[in-house]
Amino acid sequence: MATCYIRNPSVQLFVNRYSMNDALLQRLRIYLDPPACRVPLAAVSIAFLNGHAIESGIMTPAGEGSDAGVNVDSRFVVQSITKSFTAAVILRLVASGTLRLDAFLSEWLPDVPNAARITIRQCLQHTSGLPDYGALPEYHEAVQQGATPWTFTEFLHRTHAEQLLFEPGQGWRYSNIGYMVLRRLIETVCGHSFAETVEAEVCRPLGLKYTTVIRDRDEYETLVPAYSIYLSSDGSPVEVRRRYDPGWVATGVVASTASDLVRFYDRLMAGDLLPSRLLDEMRAIVRASTLSNQRF
Repeated sequence: MATCYIRNPSVQLFVNRYSMNDALLQRLRIYLDPPACRVPLAAVSIAFLNGHAIESGIMTPAGEGSDAGVNVDSRFVVQSITKSFTAAVILRLVASGTLRLDAFLSEWLPDVPNAARITIRQCLQHTSGLPDYGALPEYHEAVQQGATPWTFTEFLHRTHAEQLLFEPGQGWRYSNIGYMVLRRLIETVCGHSFAETVEAEVCRPLGLKYTTVIRDRDEYETLVPAYSIYLSSDGSPVEVRRRYDPGWVATGVVASTASDLVRFYDRLMAGDLLPSRLLDEMRAIVRASTLSNQRF
């Protein structure tokens, strides 16, 4: 696991108590060289398993003394890696008997369009037929303009969630809306915020000290500088912490360190969070197919 925030294509490696695999180093350098590197001055936070130990380090322009402002404990937003946390929480609730994988959403969320046709399992596996907001021009325009994030209901309305892309269980399409619905399901059945439940069900049991769900701009500004080309008018990278509202990530968004993410996946797959039958469910492969834009 390597969390990368680019600072400079002329990179040296600061070695922090480990000798990094040369092949992995070369793979990382691809992201630090043009054209992948579009942000002036870059740093990479690195963590990986060495036997049972988690090793960590950084890549910077000038080694250990760099002013990159990034170290092995730096926290970054991890975007859709959050979906793994969501899935882990859902399966923890299944293990406790609170939820059932093949139950219909209508049992808890009757107001979600097509809730009586879509199961929890289908939302987890992106086989629900629910659309995504990632391709909507109005979504990106609103984010760039600094508009107030849409509400849960607005996301459903603007993506036309009532018009499924395919019959539930009969296709595959990546859907942030499906995981937005799972976030609402977690909050509904637990009676706590998504952030509180992720902390209780995942972070605390696994000892993830630097991992939290980011809830607002104030929390976002506590992270290391982040850059994006999508918030600028000319395609140049801009620092986004004061311009981006994490509420636009309708699924919820986690902030973490590279080391915490390695620990999360290692202990998750080792069975520390889930019984073996549910870990097998999480690891089950679902065949993805290219679907037309036709809606049912």
